[in-house]
Amino acid sequence: MTGTWIGTYQHKSKYTPAEIRNQPIGFTLEILDFDGINFSGTVEDHAGTGGTRGIGKIEGKIKNSNVWFIKIMPIRTILLGNKVIEENKPHRKIYYSGTYKQNSVQGTWKFKAGFGRVNQKIVFFPPVKGTWEMEKREDT
Repeated sequence: MTGTWIGTYQHKSKYTPAEIRNQPIGFTLEILDFDGINFSGTVEDHAGTGGTRGIGKIEGKIKNSNVWFIKIMPIRTILLGNKVIEENKPHRKIYYSGTYKQNSVQGTWKFKAGFGRVNQKIVFFPPVKGTWEMEKREDT
């Protein structure tokens, strides 16, 4: 599991603006520690494809062929209609799950619904979901 993984994710939620729904957003994930079940590392979205800025952290598990991890990005990015708002505070947790098969993983991701503050106003964050996939780079 340790090494560099290259992947994409897509928004599939009705709450996501139509112009970015289903558009692939690239990322590079580095698994730095793995004990046979638990793993951790870093993740960086490819900003040029619409990803969240900054280097985030991941923590997860793999059991049999099932993979789960939580992604936490350092900059909160919010899509409100066609407007993108960035705040210098941690992004909401993103929950990933998938199936591992021959050095690749495919699955789904989601944000849970909740409330938070944006520009000093309390807002409702709807549940958002999508799909993702990644492959291990062969030279790692």
